[in-house]
Amino acid sequence: MLDTNTLIYFVNRGPHFDRVARRMSGKSPGELRMSAITLCELRFGIAASARTRENEALLEARHLGATLITNNEREFRRVPGLAVQNWLRS
Repeated sequence: MLDTNTLIYFVNRGPHFDRVARRMSGKSPGELRMSAITLCELRFGIAASARTRENEALLEARHLGATLITNNEREFRRVPGLAVQNWLRS
């Protein structure tokens, strides 16, 4: 499951864009997911509390058994049972 900040790197062709693009290109459309929360953040730029967004994303990712793709590893590694990957570093 792709986190908002990873998608922003991709859309804005930010630092390490090529790493994210390479990883995304090797996946079928059904393998790449984002939460409804991420979609709303990208579409409308919602400025809700960072803590609320993170907690909702964590609950959704754990419920789905999804891997959260984020550049904010330190924040999300604190959640037991949540798989986290950073495509910007690998």
